[in-house]
Amino acid sequence: MNGDVPYHEPMRLLTVVAAPRERIEKLITRHETLEHYYRNDWVHLVALEPEEGVLYRYRPTDEWVTAMKLTADSGAIMEQLTEEGVQLWER
Repeated sequence: MNGDVPYHEPMRLLTVVAAPRERIEKLITRHETLEHYYRNDWVHLVALEPEEGVLYRYRPTDEWVTAMKLTADSGAIMEQLTEEGVQLWER
């Protein structure tokens, strides 16, 4: 902070991984750096469950919350994510 004015606007990286949540959790647990970034909310993590077509947001409390169910075909998934991505964090 510079007085009442922040030095910069806080921004976070969003990572989207198409893999089962259990495998992602095991990977995070094995790597201290990933634990630091995800469990301290420095980087946001979303898992796309391939079999379900559902996006889950990882919370620093080690829980997954349903973010959205994808309704588009695979060619339109990125467009849908871009249009609705901001809404993921407002829920």
